[in-house]
Amino acid sequence: MSVLLFALSLKPMLMPQDQKLKSIRIGSTTRSVVVAYSDDITRFVTTPENIPVLREAIRTYERATGASLNIRKSKAMAGGSWDTAINMMDIPYCPEITVLGFGFTNSVAQSGNTSWTSTGKGLYGTEKRLK
Repeated sequence: MSVLLFALSLKPMLMPQDQKLKSIRIGSTTRSVVVAYSDDITRFVTTPENIPVLREAIRTYERATGASLNIRKSKAMAGGSWDTAINMMDIPYCPEITVLGFGFTNSVAQSGNTSWTSTGKGLYGTEKRLK
């Protein structure tokens, strides 16, 4: 399947999730957070009650398209007070993940520091090469 067709087929899977899953607060706004790029999808789950909704959306998508979730390439990260004893669809928990090149840990401060340090190094290296 071409990347364009794959991207177009994601929209029907992601839309119902936005309506059914509990959102997270970012600054003064509340929104459902999903990051999708090519065949990589990152979904922020805020409560254990979201897991069955997410699981059903994935199963519906798999039945409709013939695609399947690759558990070996999937990662879960517990943030804040999330209990890692909660089964996240058999996806293993990791202490840190990378989403579109930005590093995240279960600490907001550490995630910001890691991401901005990495970004700064990249910008500094680009600046030196341009001189």
